[in-house]
This record gives sequence, structure tokens and C-alpha cells, in this order.
Amino acid sequence: MLLSASSTFSQEWIRSAQEGDNMYDVAAEFNQFWEGKTPGKGQGFKQFARWKNFWEPRLYPSGDWSSIDQQAFMEAIRNSDEAQRDGGNWSELGLDEWQSSSYAPGNGRVNCVAIDPNNPNLYYVGTPAGGIWKGTGNGDWTPISEQLPTMGVSGIVVTDAEPSTIYIGTGDSDGFDTYSVGVLKSTNEGQSWETTGLTFTLSQSVRTNRLMAKPGDFETLFCATSSGLYKTTDGGLVWESVLNGNIRDLEFKPGNPEVMYASSNRLYISTDGGENWDSVSDIMPSPAVTERVAIAVTEAEPDYIYLLYADNSFNAFEGLYRSTDGGDSWVLRSDSPNILSSDEDGNSSSGQAWYDMEVAVSPTNAQRVLVGGVNVWESNNGGSSWNLNADWTWPNGGGIGYVHADLHHIEFMNGMLVIGSDGGLFVSTNEGDTYSDLSEGLGISQFYRISVYDGDSDLLMAGAQDNGTNRLNNGTWTHVLGGDGMQTLIHPTDPDIMFASFQYGGINKSTNGGEDWDWSASGINEDGAWTTPYMFSPANPDV
Repeated sequence: MLLSASSTFSQEWIRSAQEGDNMYDVAAEFNQFWEGKTPGKGQGFKQFARWKNFWEPRLYPSGDWSSIDQQAFMEAIRNSDEAQRDGGNWSELGLDEWQSSSYAPGNGRVNCVAIDPNNPNLYYVGTPAGGIWKGTGNGDWTPISEQLPTMGVSGIVVTDAEPSTIYIGTGDSDGFDTYSVGVLKSTNEGQSWETTGLTFTLSQSVRTNRLMAKPGDFETLFCATSSGLYKTTDGGLVWESVLNGNIRDLEFKPGNPEVMYASSNRLYISTDGGENWDSVSDIMPSPAVTERVAIAVTEAEPDYIYLLYADNSFNAFEGLYRSTDGGDSWVLRSDSPNILSSDEDGNSSSGQAWYDMEVAVSPTNAQRVLVGGVNVWESNNGGSSWNLNADWTWPNGGGIGYVHADLHHIEFMNGMLVIGSDGGLFVSTNEGDTYSDLSEGLGISQFYRISVYDGDSDLLMAGAQDNGTNRLNNGTWTHVLGGDGMQTLIHPTDPDIMFASFQYGGINKSTNGGEDWDWSASGINEDGAWTTPYMFSPANPDV
């Protein structure tokens, strides 16, 4: 039995972007929505702007996704022998670690995380455009999809076989930086990859949202995508569609994998291993006003189900609902403060749930709930009240932990709380009391621009998406400005003079080698391009 999950979006551009409408039509809807409004932190404005900045030169002049060369992409996967590549003599400089003199430092975006069932110290992380990496979190990260074309990964399953078989769900689920070509499989721990029976063309603009194996059965997998939920029982050879719609989340009932929960802008329940699904209609609010629903379950109370709702008008917190009887009845636990906003007090009315919204419950305490949006919030009474657990600014001065903004993965795994955010991989061994950043060695920064000092090639600056402006000096990286880093410049004869910028031409100047910065765009009353170009005069570098 197939069910269809549909939705009406107040922010129509989100639906259009998710469904792969013409890029210029999506941009027109976006501009119409934002006309007369002032965007702020945590509202999703910049995420769309960078999506447009990335895709516009690739889809020009038509804006049509069918112009992407799918055949060339698939040929590259089929011919992914390492020996066939001639990469030249390159060495990585980073950014793979940071010291910070500013706010919101990080290495790069992490979409999803998995742990090797044969080695609890071995992590796998999927990124929006940098493939899949593995490592122990001690600076020893290694990319295992270098032989593939640039791709996003939003779902990972690692089996208990020796050597491990790895499945990845391709594409960038939340940011649309890359679209899915389906599920890929490696039977040699990532040395080579092959397609499975689930493939998409890039022009379909499908996104993989979740990839899970049935507990105790690695031959049975489920792939939740923007075009529906798919199931295989033979390790990926054949897949069947079992649920239509943009399926954003998926969970198994602890102790009974025949019972499953899936969500789009509503909840679905299956009691026969995912073959048939029923829509749960007695939970308010209505799907017509809901952007997204996230699911959490716990081994501590297998009949408990938590649902995190966000509205489709402001992409803000709509409510946390809980069932204690396996979904037969539901209770609203809270609908304030706005735990999906960027504010430390949750007083803002907006959020960006279409981009970052996750929920997890402690496996030992069914009352401890953690929610990730821009920040991390915690509840110790089943979601009735909330406290800020970790803040997106560093150092935050509030006596709480630092986790880089915009969470895409939050899950209790092997006794740890594991988070993937726009700044990397963060892990807590005490259920969120403190956090460690395990991103050192992850070379996943997405740089917009790089500048090198003419007098010393060991001095450079680079502007990174979500991870600010970073200076490399004699082998040491320092995060010198937060936000999004764009165009940078170093004076050709005086390395103490540096320029760095934010999106749309917000330029800053340093006269002491990047230690301190002052606004340098006074008198400029118009916005520039997303990555605004600027340069020194060749005749006079002081101009």
C-alpha cells in the first residue's frame, strides 16, 4: 500500500527548491517572500543565497536541472579505479584544525555520522559536497570517496561484515548543495564504489534524507528521500517504493524492528516491517501548517515516541508531542520557547527548520530530550521545559558548551551523544554536559576565496562557507572572523594590512595581521554580489 505525503508551504520557495523547479522561478519566489523583510541570523536567508550562488553558473542560462550531465557523472562512478586518476602533486594545507580569535570557529559541514559496529572508536562522517570520511577523531581522518566525483552524503550504513560493507545515501539533504544519484555501495571499506538498484538522475533533484538498516539485518535497508521511502531486502540489488512524499525522518521501535515510524510534515506508522504505512491523523497541528516533523525513540521506554514539529510560515518551533503508548495517544509537551531560533532565550519568532532540525532522547532516561537547530536545547522532564545546552558562539561566556551552529545530525550512539553541524563533528560522553570537537584533520571546508601574501607563500587567508575567515601563517591556522568568509586580500608589501569580507560586500580591514578588525565599507550603501569581488590597484596597492 502506498500513501502520498503532500504539503502546502507558506514559504513557497522551499517547496519549489525541494522539488527541483526551475532555479530562476525558485529565486523569484524567494525574493517575493523576503520583499520588505530584514533577514537575520537563523532564518535561512543565507542558506538559500549560497544555494543560488552555487547553482546559477552551472545552470545558466536556462535554470533547468536537465542541463546537468548525468551520464558523465555515472560514468565517473563506474570508472572509479584509483589508478585511473592523475591528480598531480598536491598536498593538503587545510583548513583541518583551528585556533580562534573570533566567534563560531569550525572546519566544515557534517550531514551525518555512523560508527563502525566492529570498532566503536571508528567514525564515518558524510558531508554536503566533500564525500565520506573515516577516522577515530584523533586527527587521523581519511577521505574514502576521493575516487568519486564531488558529491554529498546524507546517510551512512556500516555493516558488521569483515571487511565492512558501506552504503551511502548521496546528495545534500538539508542544503541542496548536491543532489542524489541514489545509494552507493562499497564492499571493501571504501576503496571502490558501485551503484545499487536505487539510482536517480541529477535532473530529478532528489535528496537522500536518511539511510538505515533494519536492526540485526544488514541486507534490509530503508532509504528516506524527497521522492519517497524505498526498501531493499537483498543488500541493495532491488528496491521497492513503500511510501510516497518527502520523507525526512525514520526510526525503528526499540526491541521490535517490525514497527517503524516515518515522517514528512506528518507521522506514518508501519507494523509489518515497512511494507504498509498508516498516516496518524489525530496529532495536531495539521500537516497544512507544518514544515517538518522529526522523530526520536528511546531504549529506556520502547513505547515512547517524541515528535518535534516546525511550522511552515516561520520555520519555527511548533511543538513537541509525546506518546507513551506506541502512538495510540499523544500529548503536547511544550510549544515555547522557540528552541529552533538562534536566540539564547528562544524569544525570536523565526527559525530555519527546513535546514536544521534534529531531536534525540537519552537511551537510559526517557525524560532527557535534546533538540538541535541553530543551538542545542535540553529538557530533563520530557520536553515540558527547556534550557540552553550549547551555544553557537565561541566563547559564549555563559558557562555552557560550544557546538557550531546549524545541526544536521544529533543521535545517541554507543553511549555518546554525537552531533554533526555546519562546523564539524562534536561528541559528548556525558549526555551533553560537555562537548569535544573531533573535527581536527577533517579537510571539508568549503572555501569561497583564497589570497596569498606576495612576500611569503606561507602566509595566506581564506574565506569559508559557515566557518568565517581563516589565516594560515607558518603552518598554523587561526580563525580570525566568524560568519561566512568571502573575498580576502593581503597587502602585497605590508602583510599587516589585510581585508576580509562577509556576504554581499561587508568588508573589514586589519592593520595588525588579522588580530583586530574594523569595518571598512563606510559610504557603500548598496549590496554587492554574494561573493563581492574587490582588489588592490595594480598601480598603487594602497588603493
